[in-house]
Amino acid sequence: MSSVADYLYEQLNSLSLQLADHFELNNIDVTISPFGHGDVPQSGIGGYCLSPYRVEVLLDTQRTDIKTVIENELAAVLAHELHHLFRMRAGENG
Repeated sequence: MSSVADYLYEQLNSLSLQLADHFELNNIDVTISPFGHGDVPQSGIGGYCLSPYRVEVLLDTQRTDIKTVIENELAAVLAHELHHLFRMRAGENG
């Protein structure tokens, strides 16, 4: 799993740098967790905006193609959840 963790860390760092060119990312925590048993969507990835300061990304860590899922889907999921976060910060309903 460490090679997947390293890959995920690299992808998150790269995305953070790209997003920082467009958005203020101070005081935002992004946490990565595995899906619970029975909760996994077909895509293998999902997310939640838990507060104006925290986004949770969930991964199906049992998939053999998890690196492909991360490569193809992480940016879209993270951007989607950050959109909710910024709406919350603006006083809107996520």
